[in-house]
Amino acid sequence: MVAADQRSYGICRIEKAARTADLCTRVDSRLAVLVRLERSRLATLLESRSVFWPDFATVAEPCNAGAKRLDSKVKVLEEMDLVLGRLAKKLMSRVPPTQVDDVYTTLQEANVLLSKSELTDEEIDAAGKAVTLAAGKVDALNQQNEMFGTELADRIHTLLADIDATLAASITYTAILNAIPEPNSLLRAVAPNVQRIGPEKYVELDTAIEKMTLVRRYVLNVRRNRRC
Repeated sequence: MVAADQRSYGICRIEKAARTADLCTRVDSRLAVLVRLERSRLATLLESRSVFWPDFATVAEPCNAGAKRLDSKVKVLEEMDLVLGRLAKKLMSRVPPTQVDDVYTTLQEANVLLSKSELTDEEIDAAGKAVTLAAGKVDALNQQNEMFGTELADRIHTLLADIDATLAASITYTAILNAIPEPNSLLRAVAPNVQRIGPEKYVELDTAIEKMTLVRRYVLNVRRNRRC
């Protein structure tokens, strides 16, 4: 590739990244800033040499490689933005909080990779795979999932057994149940021999677990502080 073509190719790639970077409205703002900084760095480096300079190729080649990598990174960010947009729509209806947390955890894996100042092609590919996995999890929200249903039943039984063993005699715990009885009642309605929860109960029972977990944590903190 001749020098003029190298400059044109690099500028085209950088400008493409510049246009698409602005589309990412829901992703971590730090990632958008990093993209813009990298875009600016590459543009400055490419413009630092004239195409007629003997060493222009030593600048153009890494600029082209960097612009290609930046383009790939922006595409992952665009996909992440779309996934977050679809998740936001799902959140307008009721969805199991544990499954939502799982989506965010998966996207965080991509965030960690994309937050690095210097990325390899392999790391960008890994980030893209994490975003694709998160997209599948968004699509599966509230759908029947035997593993999730089984885990949900196990979590209910384990939490209630722990609460009964540690909080049953607590005045604070009793007061909270009197004021907010529903989460506990929902969990107690699940028979001890139930091994799997159906999808029609995912949201209310997963939410009840979250609430009772907070109750447990609060009561234990009160007890601990009183002993101090």
